[in-house]
Amino acid sequence: MSSATPAANEPSAPGQLPSQLEAVEMLDAELSFVSERLKSIKLTATTEQKQYANRVFVELRDYRTRLKLVGQPAPEIEVKEWISGEPATLAALRGKVILLEFWATWCKPCEQMFPKLKQLADEYGARGLNIIALTRHYLTMAIIDRAGVVRHFYDGDEERVRQILDSCLAESV
Repeated sequence: MSSATPAANEPSAPGQLPSQLEAVEMLDAELSFVSERLKSIKLTATTEQKQYANRVFVELRDYRTRLKLVGQPAPEIEVKEWISGEPATLAALRGKVILLEFWATWCKPCEQMFPKLKQLADEYGARGLNIIALTRHYLTMAIIDRAGVVRHFYDGDEERVRQILDSCLAESV
């Protein structure tokens, strides 16, 4: 492989960040440890401590799930009710770049994301970007390329989102 970044399944060299596979394996070990600790915390801790421990567990679990999805075909979305717009499936949108935003009505950062989504729609919509905002699962924003592969989950780096969108929109099917 010619790039400086190891492939998802190649071990990383000493001093480098772990590969995707190594990171998932590390998270598996952490989740196992946290799961065991959570059991004892639930027996002895205060309500506040239990809530905090559970949030940590859920964040680790969700991060592992997102990490495993990067580079894989995006799973189909199942929507019970569309608030606005026409019903869509990822299969029907294959060949287009999709930005999925997962949000919640009670989430303040989610509210702050909507103007940014509008800006991205204005900036990239004419080039074929499709934005779908879903609520309930509370994951985060995901970018899916024209081949239907998950390319990125939002991590707070807006410049990185733009780089990945540019890259995906420049690719042909």
